[in-house]
Amino acid sequence: MTPDSLHDSARRIALTYPFTEHCWPFGPEYDVFKVGGRIFMLTTPRSRPGAGEPQGRAAKITAEPGDLSQH
Repeated sequence: MTPDSLHDSARRIALTYPFTEHCWPFGPEYDVFKVGGRIFMLTTPRSRPGAGEPQGRAAKITAEPGDLSQH
């Protein structure tokens, strides 16, 4: 799985959850996903914005272990 396909899959799955809000409170390069005003996933470029081309991408997901086994 490439970094871009990881982000695409994570976004697609996150948006299947009810009441998910997709927003950009930290700038356009950071995709944030919330439910009930609480962040459950943040995707980010690996390098700092303005520091050149990103070397890859990262995703931070907060969930209970049993929740992730469904996908």
